[in-house]
Amino acid sequence: ISALGGRVDIASVAGQGVRFSIHLPLTLAVTKTLLVRAGQAIYALPSTMVEHVQQLKPAELTAIYQQQFVDWQGRRYGLHYLQRLLGDDQAELVSQPHNPVLLLRSGDHRIALHVDALLGNQEVVVKNIGPQLARLPGIAGATVSNTGTVILIINPVAFTQRIAATRKIATAVAAEAVRSVPLV
Repeated sequence: ISALGGRVDIASVAGQGVRFSIHLPLTLAVTKTLLVRAGQAIYALPSTMVEHVQQLKPAELTAIYQQQFVDWQGRRYGLHYLQRLLGDDQAELVSQPHNPVLLLRSGDHRIALHVDALLGNQEVVVKNIGPQLARLPGIAGATVSNTGTVILIINPVAFTQRIAATRKIATAVAAEAVRSVPLV
């Protein structure tokens, strides 16, 4: 699996069992995507992840940022801004007359994703991103636009799962540091 640029994720719960997830990279495929803009960068999201698209007015956007989630059809979607999700913590939220918020689902996980602009649906050829980037969670592949620009195909839900796992590990490490006794 590593030679192919894939990975194996292991999740265990005491008394319930172990779940193994095998992730293999796409070698070459055609898929439907939704192109979005975050800051000056363009990304592609698999269309199969998109459950619903909302165009919110500035007051509505402010309200959902205050509660940090979106309710839709009896389900709660945690709200994330794409630029910040990708690591740009200094990204400024710019309110527009209509602010696109995507409700995404990947497996049992759901998020609401605020993006700067929707650029439309497009069928793209997915290129393998190589073993160096294939191990990064959240990057499903890449495609080349008609202008020659490389566009990453991302899974924002995987980014949120990675952030949650990182916080859980950081909390456990901090707890261990508090309990440690210095030796002389």
